[in-house]
Amino acid sequence: MLSICSKHPETTRLMPASRKRVPRRTASSDLREFRSVPEFAAIFGIGINQAYAVVDRGEVPSVTLGGQKRISDEVIARLKRGEPVA
Repeated sequence: MLSICSKHPETTRLMPASRKRVPRRTASSDLREFRSVPEFAAIFGIGINQAYAVVDRGEVPSVTLGGQKRISDEVIARLKRGEPVA
């Protein structure tokens, strides 16, 4: 049987009733402010290896979330406009 916390259903994951409820640390809508490196590559029409290379060299600012490198939507928008990002 699955249950959710009745006090805070928006901040609780569905868990088996026998286990503790684990609060969410980040709303999924917050993660949409960032794109994965493969998504970044697809947006700009470059290969995934090339995308990882520019991120690793620091030419494109990124953050690590959940063990994955992510590029903010703001950085992507600035790159599309041809503005400097570093």
